[in-house]
Parts: sequence; structure tokens; C-alpha cells
Amino acid sequence: MSRKPKAVPLSKIEDIQTSLKQKAATPKTISLSDLVLSLAKPIQDMLDAGYSYEDVSDVFKGHGVELAASGLKSFHKKASTSTDNNLSNSSSDKAVEESVNSDSEPESTDSSTT
Repeated sequence: MSRKPKAVPLSKIEDIQTSLKQKAATPKTISLSDLVLSLAKPIQDMLDAGYSYEDVSDVFKGHGVELAASGLKSFHKKASTSTDNNLSNSSSDKAVEESVNSDSEPESTDSSTT
């Protein structure tokens, strides 16, 4: 059984349009820690090139993002640790998978299965 579409008064169009425009004009935001996490690689590249966290902080300030060098360093270290853990976990998983699938590994010597 299909429903009949409900009629909407034409006066609602303008109200709905205004609400949609207000939502569209509201910028989406991201936390500072997520921002640093998403930019961890270019931040590290800048540090590797000899710049300091203060220099990186100045780049952020140039884009209207006030983030002290100490906060930036803290967020970046957490981001690096998170990234390193993900990389080491995936490489550990790969190593375990390779050893499980390896033909050179001896078969189980559990006597309870024989």
C-alpha cells in the first residue's frame, strides 16, 4: 500500500531555503588534535628539514589557527605515536601472517591431535 504524498504549503519553501542556506554557511570544524593528526606527515617533513615547532606554529598562525608550539609538539607526538603504532601493528600482523602461511614452518607437534 503506497502513501499519498503530503502537501506542503508554498510558504514553507522560503523558510526551508533560509534554513538550508544557514546550515551551508556554517563552516564545519575539526579539533586541533585531529588537524595535527591529519597534517602529521608534512609537519614531520618540515621538522626534518630543520625547522622548529615554533616555525610550524607560525605557519598555522599564518592561516588563522592559533596553536602554541608546545601544544603543536604534544599533538604531533601523539599523532606520531598513533601512526607508528598503526604501522608497527600492521607490520607485526603481516609478519605473523607470513609465518603462519610459511611452508618452512614445522607442523604442530601437539600430540593430542594424533
